[in-house]
Formats: sequence, C-alpha cells, structure tokens
Amino acid sequence: MSTGDTRGQDDGLSLPDNLIGIGNAGKTTVTHYLSQDWIVERAVAGQNEDDEFSAFIIDTATDEQFADERDVERINDNIEQVAEEFGKDPDLIDTGIQYINPLDDAPDTLISRTGLTSQAAVSRIAKQDNLSAWWLENNSDMLTDGYSEGVLRRRGLSKALYHASRASKSGSGLNLKDLPNNLAGRPQDRTVTMVAGLGGGTGSGMFLDLAKTLKEEGATVNLVASIPGLDEKNRRTANAFAALSELEYLALNGNNPFKSIVLVPFGSAKRLSNKDTFLDAFVQTIVARESTSNDFSSYLDESSATPIPKKFAPFTVAIPQILRYDVGDIREQEKAIKEYREGKRAALDAELELYESLHDYFTEKWGGDIGQLLE
Repeated sequence: MSTGDTRGQDDGLSLPDNLIGIGNAGKTTVTHYLSQDWIVERAVAGQNEDDEFSAFIIDTATDEQFADERDVERINDNIEQVAEEFGKDPDLIDTGIQYINPLDDAPDTLISRTGLTSQAAVSRIAKQDNLSAWWLENNSDMLTDGYSEGVLRRRGLSKALYHASRASKSGSGLNLKDLPNNLAGRPQDRTVTMVAGLGGGTGSGMFLDLAKTLKEEGATVNLVASIPGLDEKNRRTANAFAALSELEYLALNGNNPFKSIVLVPFGSAKRLSNKDTFLDAFVQTIVARESTSNDFSSYLDESSATPIPKKFAPFTVAIPQILRYDVGDIREQEKAIKEYREGKRAALDAELELYESLHDYFTEKWGGDIGQLLE
C-alpha cells in the first residue's frame, strides 16, 4: 500500500473516472476510498487531469441518510482543503462525491406497500422503463413497512424501488434518472466502476438495472463486488447466489452490462477482527483493477469476442493481501541512522585531523627516525 507523494511520477497507477457505491457495503467502501489521503491528493494535486473523478453513494436507509450526507459533506470539505493546500482553486476541481436516496423524490403512491402492488402504480413504473413483467406481491417476504433501515435485504424490493424512483418527478437533488448525465468524462468514453455487496438488499437489487441504464447511455461499466461467506445468514447467501445467477444468465445470452466483474470474498463479519483491513483491501482491489495493463486487462474483460472469463462464470475472484509498513517509525529510524552516521563521520574526521596534527608536530619536533616511523 503506497502512501507516498506520487505527483509527477509515471507510476502506472490509475483511478476510476466514476465510482458508484450502492447499498451499505457500496457506500462504506466508497467513503473509505475517499478517506484515503493518497487517493485524494493524487486526484486533486496530480498533474494528470485524468486522475480527477466523480463519486456517488446510493442507499435506501432513511435513518442513515443524515449521517451519510454528513460523510459526503466531510469528504467534499477535505477535497477542497487539499486543493487549497496544493495551490489549486477548489471551484475548478472536478473531484467530489454526491449522495442519492432513490426514495427522496418518490411519492408514497409509488414506493409504499400499496403503491408497489397497485395496478395503476405498477403500470406507470413499467411504462417508464419499458418493463414487461412485475415481480412483487403484497406479502411481508417481499415488502416492508417503511425504509428506516433500507429494504432489509429484500433485493426484489430494491429492484422495484430503482424503477419506481425513475418514474417519479425530479426534485431539487440528484436522482437516479439524472445520474448518467452527471458522470465525469466525455459521453462517448465514460467509464464507471460500480461497488456493491451482493449479499445485501439495496446493492444486489439495484446494481444490474443501474448498470444496464448506464451502458445504454454509452458508459463502460465495471463491477467490484463483495460476496458473503457460506456461513453467513441464509438471506445474504441467497441474495448473492441470485445475483450471480442473474449475471450468469445475462452473460450466456450476450447481455452482460459489465465489461469486467471482480468479486471480493468478505467472509463472516463476526470473525473479521479489523473491518478497516478488509476495506483497505477492497480499495486496493478497485485501484488494482483500474490500473491493470493492456496485457493483463484482457483476463478480466468479459465483453471481448473471446473472453477469458467463461460465460457461465463471468467474473474474477480477487484475494487481496496488504503488507503494512509503519512509515512513520521507518522514517524516524532512518533519520536516527542518518544522524548516527553523520555523527560518526564527524568523529572520524576529527580523529583524522588529530592524527595529522600529531604527525606534523612529531615530524617537525624530532624528525629523523620518529618522522619515518610515523610515515
């Protein structure tokens, strides 16, 4: 994990042009990503404008919205501060993060239990996104009363909310319908890295439909997703299996919206001693995928005519490892060694000067044999 100042260096490191985190896992990863000083400094202070990027977090948990918006504000303030520290005008920096809750602009007539199962609302939603089928029924296994904690791992509900929010009238804030127009980069070559947890509800429910929309708008979309361990709760593993099955079906039928798919095994959260360690590894996986060379990137490219990932398993599993170095302690030790060497050199120089002075004194005083012996 590099934390050094890489400005002006051609180190082959690249950052995603656009980063979208969906659901709890996605937003946690993206906010952690943007909390890394070396990433922000590279994006803001780097000499290459391609290092600038836009980030978005999407979630349905209304009880967490205030905290999420505060995180967004904190990150954007830090980006501006870094820009000022490096003599950049914050108003000219394109790097930043925005928050989207798909429920903000959606009326209850579309997103309530009744709305999502009424013929009138479903017809309106289906017409908006040209849907040919609807999958929700009015029962508690599929629906929930309110969204204070999000969709509670109901991925079918999340998928429905994605389309319901797009059928709503736009409000004052950014929404899913307008998201494609807010991506960084030129429309013809926009690239997006999407981050989600396939075991949750919001992320695993929305990621495919959002990716399809972005691809239709001309973007190239890559997915980096976490998958739960087999010992996780049944609903989480069921969501992941369902999401992977959909990916397989789309790939087999030539409709995979992703150029590449990288899966990061999460395992049991209860047995994870340090969550930040996993998030650090996740961040490094995102950067590593983006920085793959042309020769290696073909191994990840599912969209090529002869893809290396098989269509029945159109993904690559990443097993990231991080070697940690305490840079502060290393630099302190380096400084101490340097000071010791300089002190030792000064002592040796003083000793040599003393020897030379004694040599000159003895030679001058006695000469002859003593001078010859000293020589």
